[in-house]
Amino acid sequence: MRGETTPKSVSNAGATSTRRIDTAAFALTAAPTSKLGKTVHHAKTEEEMTMNLPTIKELAGLCKAVKRDIEDDFLAFDEDEQPGIQLTIGWDSETGSWSYQTGANCYMGSAYFYPIWAVIGVYRRSNCRDLARELQNELAEQAW
Repeated sequence: MRGETTPKSVSNAGATSTRRIDTAAFALTAAPTSKLGKTVHHAKTEEEMTMNLPTIKELAGLCKAVKRDIEDDFLAFDEDEQPGIQLTIGWDSETGSWSYQTGANCYMGSAYFYPIWAVIGVYRRSNCRDLARELQNELAEQAW
């Protein structure tokens, strides 16, 4: 065994590197009830849906911590030729809560309990700020 690995795609046989969630053009969120006791809903804007993203600083710090754990026999993805660790971020656009996991995930790690995921490979020579932006972009695309 050459380290922990997971399929590059968790939803579509290698077609993408993240799990895609079908979302409606607008997400509805509960607002205060009206005088008649009925719940009033408003459509969230793209900005509202993505303002709860994990910050670049948080994600880059996590990436740096993960890089320190890379061993020579670890592969982020099966087809990799350089050592790395797969990093999955799970995020809830409504609450802003998020979690992460590394390696062989088997749909049981803490990130999989969130509706939106981003999956990347972290390598020894990775630029963590670039990876943080990539993670943010993948999460934001799925939120909208």
